[in-house]
Amino acid sequence: MTDTSSRPFELPRAGSAGDLLLDRLVDHFLDDGDPRASLRSLADAIGTSHRMLQYHFGTKERLLGGALLKIMQRMPAPPPEQRPTTRAEYLRYAWGVYRRPENFILLELLLMITNPAAGALNDETLMKQLSGAFRDQMVALGLKEGLAPERANAEARLVIDAWRGLHQDLYGTRDVAAVDAAMDVLTEWVSP
Repeated sequence: MTDTSSRPFELPRAGSAGDLLLDRLVDHFLDDGDPRASLRSLADAIGTSHRMLQYHFGTKERLLGGALLKIMQRMPAPPPEQRPTTRAEYLRYAWGVYRRPENFILLELLLMITNPAAGALNDETLMKQLSGAFRDQMVALGLKEGLAPERANAEARLVIDAWRGLHQDLYGTRDVAAVDAAMDVLTEWVSP
């Protein structure tokens, strides 16, 4: 298998064979398919070969990253009147989406990709893609709230790391009330 970790991560072109495979995989995951399954098992579940998945995505990490991004694309954006205008609103909105039981697959995929103990391959370009939009939004809102650029970037990184930790906590403990309380503290911390 070719090393793809140095290539920029990109979703397959809409309508391409890779895109269609990714759609089938996302449907499989949303129907309670197990992302911890082997690449061969995932390929069997969506009616293809593991070699086709390797050809289009390179690694299982990139396949799962593509599935995560595809699921996120399918989620509706909030209507204009409900779009977050502060970092605290953005955190509340995003957490509300991720913590819903029907979206638990997002947590599982994110943890499988980002947690070295779960076998992540540390694909830097994939990691940048997965956290880029979230980080950019947190930085932009921090600047809007009057933070200096260096501070806005540093706080965005801190929030992302705390966010990932809370995902892991929720996934591992399923203690929604306790994790929600911790998210409330994080949200208060970024409140202007």
